[in-house]
Amino acid sequence: MLIVHERGAYVHPHKHPGKTESMHIIEGEADIVIFDDEGRITRIINMGDYASGRVFYYRMAVSAFHTMIIRSDVLVFHETTNGPFVRSETVFAPWAPEDGDIGRVNAFMADLDDRVSLNNAQLKR
Repeated sequence: MLIVHERGAYVHPHKHPGKTESMHIIEGEADIVIFDDEGRITRIINMGDYASGRVFYYRMAVSAFHTMIIRSDVLVFHETTNGPFVRSETVFAPWAPEDGDIGRVNAFMADLDDRVSLNNAQLKR
């Protein structure tokens, strides 16, 4: 599936039980954030297109909650998972706000961005 998101798009943290998922960044940059079942960050993958020097391809072999923070104006990526894709089989993180709750989504994403930025700054030391 080819997906295009603009900066600020909210991808409700989710997982796909029993499936693997891969992402290939075609254009733009994003931080992929992986969580444990309680919502603690377990990994951050700084991704970008090939020319960015960041990781441009990532395969998640184990089902885990994940989301992204889009760092460019536009992010274009190719996402692949084993099918068939059945939307109702996607598990959304119970500790993250629903898509339509704009106030909570903005607060959640601002907090997540702060935590990811702090982590990235610590890694650069």
